[in-house]
Amino acid sequence: MQNIAALAATSYSSSDPNASASYAALNSRVYSALGVPAGVQNITDIESSLASAQTAMASTQSQHQQTSNMLTTMQQSIEGVDINQVGAQILSLQTSLSASLSTTARMASLNLLSYLAPVTG
Repeated sequence: MQNIAALAATSYSSSDPNASASYAALNSRVYSALGVPAGVQNITDIESSLASAQTAMASTQSQHQQTSNMLTTMQQSIEGVDINQVGAQILSLQTSLSASLSTTARMASLNLLSYLAPVTG
């Protein structure tokens, strides 16, 4: 505290040719007296850590918002489906499957003799 008080109480005259050198020397002494001991974080390190954490948080928040928007869109596309349209598509697929299975069954019962023999009605 004494160093800060000395820096605050000292005044320099603009006509003094040694004023800037005297101020620089006093400023250097005050800065070194206020220096942080080894192994202790200083303000610059803490500011850097906070800035890095803030950037990571903003990036994560942006990704969360994008994911939330995508999931909301997916949910709306699933819940907003017309039930009648889905029913018609299922019926169409069921008809196609039935026709395919019927054709497969007819082909499975076919042999060379029944193929070459005339069809009797």
